[in-house]
Amino acid sequence: MKGLLWNETPVSVENQQITEIPSEPGLKHIAPGLVDIQVNGFGGVDFNDPTITLADYRQALKALREHRVTCALPTLITNQGQTLEEQLARLEAYRAETPQGGETALAAAPFYHLEGPFISPEEGYRGAHPLEDVMALDDPQAEKWIEAWQTAANGRIRIMTYSPHTDAETVKRFTGILKSNGILPSVGHTHASAAQIHAAVEAGAVLATHLGNACAQLLPRHENPIWAVLAEDLLSVSMIGDGFHLPPEMLKVFYRMKGRGRTLLISDATQYAGKEPGEYHTHIGGDVVLTPERKLHIKGSPKVLAGAAKSLWEDWRHVTELGFASPEELWFAASGAPLAFLTGKEFDWELTPYVFI
Repeated sequence: MKGLLWNETPVSVENQQITEIPSEPGLKHIAPGLVDIQVNGFGGVDFNDPTITLADYRQALKALREHRVTCALPTLITNQGQTLEEQLARLEAYRAETPQGGETALAAAPFYHLEGPFISPEEGYRGAHPLEDVMALDDPQAEKWIEAWQTAANGRIRIMTYSPHTDAETVKRFTGILKSNGILPSVGHTHASAAQIHAAVEAGAVLATHLGNACAQLLPRHENPIWAVLAEDLLSVSMIGDGFHLPPEMLKVFYRMKGRGRTLLISDATQYAGKEPGEYHTHIGGDVVLTPERKLHIKGSPKVLAGAAKSLWEDWRHVTELGFASPEELWFAASGAPLAFLTGKEFDWELTPYVFI
């Protein structure tokens, strides 16, 4: 591979070596691959679908790689405990059978993100997650299920999104369970108070999942989870940059508040990312419409989103156009920053090999 680095230096990338070369006409920019820590599905494949096959799994990873994503976390949402265990075992079996990373044509999927089931039961904050499967942090079976899920995933659950809307002692105990199982605690889908979110951070929470989304439509102007998260200096944030889930001013403020290294771009993509515009039927949202602009909304209600349908690469292009940070800084928010969050390293030849921008 030959290309231009961000500083316009022409280089050759081969055998995990970067070598400066004479300038050539037509060179394109290259950078480490993108890392998406929240992917529900892609290219017509839903990671939450109990009928997903090995071919489907590989299809999704191939489509992600075509969109410059070299590392992705299949994300499972709230479900019954046994179902989540079966889903994780299925995905882990497919992962073990699939060559991933490096110079393969597939994105690597080394970890999983569990978005739930320990989230807010309240309307708005819960989002599209089924109320009947939501669990409380003090559920007597909580630790048993977390250990069972992590066993099914061979220890590869790396992030769990949860809501700390309860007393500090319960939050401390639950967050400790996640940490002892090698899981990074992330607050989200929550109506927790500032004090409750602070308790989660003190106990070890390190991220806020898709800040600004999974909230009630109307929030108190002063006391709400968004302000509480922004005030926590040790808390990183992930944000959906598709142009539909958050307005430009929120994306800008979140980035300026958290900055390089603590702002992670995510897609939160559904199976409709990578699909052609049109009308579809989903088991969660019913009849939906995917517009040519890649906005996914409920049929007949253009203002009601039914999920995300852009890749992280497409999100990066949109956010870059807003101009509040450089293209390189925002690429880092979608590559080096999330990789460092997961592994402690900003670059990895296997997980973030160079791609054409």
